[in-house]
Amino acid sequence: SMVSALIQIQAVSPAIAEEPTPKINPEAVSVTPGLTDVVDRAGDLELQLSQLKNTEITGVNLEKLTIKLLQAGAAADLLSKRFTQIKQDDLQSFQQMAAIVEEARIEIETLEQLNGSFSQAMRELENQRKKWLTEKHRWNLWQEQMAADLAIQSVADAFARAKGSIDQALANIARQLEPFLEIKQKTSNIEAKIRNLTYQLDARMDQQRGETLRGGMPTMFSVVYWQTL
Repeated sequence: SMVSALIQIQAVSPAIAEEPTPKINPEAVSVTPGLTDVVDRAGDLELQLSQLKNTEITGVNLEKLTIKLLQAGAAADLLSKRFTQIKQDDLQSFQQMAAIVEEARIEIETLEQLNGSFSQAMRELENQRKKWLTEKHRWNLWQEQMAADLAIQSVADAFARAKGSIDQALANIARQLEPFLEIKQKTSNIEAKIRNLTYQLDARMDQQRGETLRGGMPTMFSVVYWQTL
């Protein structure tokens, strides 16, 4: 799971799980709250958790993204197959390679648009995650500062409620982030495959241009040239 156990209430266990701490203003979390503030804030977190669960953060259709990704992968495979066939032939038509390069560049643009279509959604999710990690850090500090106050049942209950809200919020966000991260990884892999293909094609086309200039290829006015098209 992307989310580890979060705040460990001292009354239960002295250990507090480690997780990357977001960059925050220390003054924003260092002030020790009053007892009623702790109880009130725990209630606020429960309300925020409810809003998180009932609000669609992303507004992105994952099914459509997956279909587009599969189409892009199939297109990349077809381009690669066509290039392999060209390499196996003695012909290696410059025009055929140029056509594949153009189609490959169109596919790269499509993949970049696909990435852009959910990048905003990922940023929203990441911002939400940072917000809840900040809450986790705040409550960890308060736990250390208010160790003696945990003997009061209502305070201990408030920390337990806060821990539960933060755990659930981060788990909820992680579930939403995971498919986007997976799609982004696959998109990057397909784009890298297509870019590598264009590099190989460009190199062969440059080689052909050089051979033509050196007279190693038939001129465009010769019968041999037109027979190779």
